[in-house]
Amino acid sequence: MGLKFKVKTSLMNSILKKRKKKKPFDLEYSENFFASEDDFNINNSYYFSCHDYKKKESLYVRLAYRGTSVVETWVFFQKEDKSYYHDVLYYKTEDTPLFVKRIDTSVYEIKFKGQLKDEKGEYVSAELEFIFEPTREVVDFFYHAPTITMAKAIAFEKWSEQYFKQYQENDQVHYEQVGNVKGKILLGDESHLIDLPAVRDHSHGKRDWTYMNNHIWLMGVSKTKELNFSMVSYPTMTLLETGNYFSDKDCYYILKCDYDRNLFINDVAPEYFEMKFKMTNKKTYIAKVKKINETPYLFQDGGYLLIEGICEIDIDGEKIRGILEVGFNKNKDRYFNGHKVKELKI
Repeated sequence: MGLKFKVKTSLMNSILKKRKKKKPFDLEYSENFFASEDDFNINNSYYFSCHDYKKKESLYVRLAYRGTSVVETWVFFQKEDKSYYHDVLYYKTEDTPLFVKRIDTSVYEIKFKGQLKDEKGEYVSAELEFIFEPTREVVDFFYHAPTITMAKAIAFEKWSEQYFKQYQENDQVHYEQVGNVKGKILLGDESHLIDLPAVRDHSHGKRDWTYMNNHIWLMGVSKTKELNFSMVSYPTMTLLETGNYFSDKDCYYILKCDYDRNLFINDVAPEYFEMKFKMTNKKTYIAKVKKINETPYLFQDGGYLLIEGICEIDIDGEKIRGILEVGFNKNKDRYFNGHKVKELKI
């Protein structure tokens, strides 16, 4: 990129740093956020993703309030070669079979009672109950990660008064926290105890699924490690790539990444790929990702396809388990705002 890009990046980096100081992250406000507007595009999403590589076990649930009248509901459980998922996406708020309750600071109780479908398409009655307890501090990717990654993403765009107005209108809070879950799940007559490393994800604010062009979320977790990477493309931000890596007690943030983006513009989740991350500790890590299975979710009358996949990640000498999530707008011309992959040198 040229001198103009460097000047814009420096200016935006300074602006973002000042914004962080002026309005720091407010955990209590976010934890108690309530979508009081009866607006489908106002989102308040609670997501818990729990995995163990050695046990070959994965569990995720998501309860997302869309305004006050509708909720999006995800439930998935896999143990070794058997997997089960909930195949109803939308409920009226009062009818949802999934419940999320905050019982202490960052401690949550989750319950589900309903039907899950197995890989053969057969239904089984299911009851799920577990407690999430944090083991690390919250990470908000705007307030805790270096501002330079977002500054570069904004500097890549053509600036105007209309551009910044649109950018501010689609702002939202999004943070994550590593922890552990304990509980049980009943599948028909079978009972399984749950004790898994986990990541909880909470986001709130405006979210129109079809506003996104395309995205990736890669997350893997164990008792000692957690990798979290996200790529998102919006009309106002062609390419934002950010994330963090927990290794034992240390947390590092992604400054730069290298991978084949052509693998993520075909409306599918790739079976295998590698990513190279340069972190704030000045070290480079390579993540080798293998997809295990996937569940598709269609939002807003097919306007946006999201694929939630279970994956295994080999990083820094350890194999961890987690999520490979990819998403695609129905309009393929919008991927990366129409830019070719080779042009995305940010």
